[in-house]
Amino acid sequence: MTKNNTIVFFDVTASNINRIILPIVNILSKRKHNKIIILTEKIINQKQIKKDKFLDAAQFLNFNDILRKSTKKHDLFFVTFGYRIPDLYFTYQFKKRGFKTIQVQHGMYKDFLKRSITGYFLDLNRKFYYLKKTIFFLKKFNPVIFLYLINKDFIKSYTINTIIKKNQSKLEKIKSDSVFIWGESWRQWFIDNHFYTNESNFEVIGNPDFHKFIYQKKVISVNVCYIAQTFCEDGRMSKNDYVRIIQDLSKKFKKDLYVKLHPRSNVSLYSAVEENGGKLGYQYPTASMYIGHYSSLFALALNSESKVVLIKVNNEEIPDYFKSNADYYFESYTNFLEQEHFKRKKTKRSIDQFFKNTTTPTNEIISTLIQNAIR
Repeated sequence: MTKNNTIVFFDVTASNINRIILPIVNILSKRKHNKIIILTEKIINQKQIKKDKFLDAAQFLNFNDILRKSTKKHDLFFVTFGYRIPDLYFTYQFKKRGFKTIQVQHGMYKDFLKRSITGYFLDLNRKFYYLKKTIFFLKKFNPVIFLYLINKDFIKSYTINTIIKKNQSKLEKIKSDSVFIWGESWRQWFIDNHFYTNESNFEVIGNPDFHKFIYQKKVISVNVCYIAQTFCEDGRMSKNDYVRIIQDLSKKFKKDLYVKLHPRSNVSLYSAVEENGGKLGYQYPTASMYIGHYSSLFALALNSESKVVLIKVNNEEIPDYFKSNADYYFESYTNFLEQEHFKRKKTKRSIDQFFKNTTTPTNEIISTLIQNAIR
């Protein structure tokens, strides 16, 4: 007798549910034995979820509703897309209830992100929600998990990481059974930063942006493309400092500038672009030159013949695999503004170990891996 499969998906924002989870769910929903649930907690604005785009099989339930549902004779899976406090909290809760847990890489990760406490929580509702989940582990008398959560987001100490590493066995309850990564080198990153081991199950799924942007039917061409990042939206940079960068870029490149917006970009931050004749858009273009900081989209730029310019801002480090492949890297934003001419290097670029381009779309690879785990 064929078992039914319950697969619970989770992300902390409605935009990521629409952008990342929806296409994967719609592939899995076509298989009749799959029962798909989208975990929607109170921090998620459900009005922003494109529920009409999901196939009929998908249900939208909070955690308590899921617990009330019968899962007897079901294979159980929990799929999340990060290592934020709620991701790890629900990984713990579902593992305890017999679910197999999967974490899917959703972006280009750094050891520690610069972030203010108030900016991290964004609003009072989110602040209390995250705080409640963190205190949960303290009440469970698991100080190692509590220390890990506080360190990775706020203290950011490699010395503390050394202490945690000596007690990493106590983190097993919040580690996913499988981790899906964009390239082979991310395996070591998870081992170094989140205390997985060489024996942990990693699956390479490739760079999702490669199929999302390179194989699109309509491609626009521009002279200069600035790839926007959510510095302000995520509370990592003051609005005034970021707007000053956009204003300077707009004055320097005027009508030649196109800003590739992030799905969560606050469009009002970029008013100077259109005021100076430039354009805004969400489509990734082909460009003569790409400018920005360390967005994962630079993996696409570095796989092209275009010039690539990286600028360090806000004291945030740019990964070495980007810096070594870029045509220009500026430690100072002032130095970039003073540069008049940009020429393309003739050196060969290679970042496949971090951003693998796959012939099969990443969403299909993820769906197949989940389905194979069910069998």
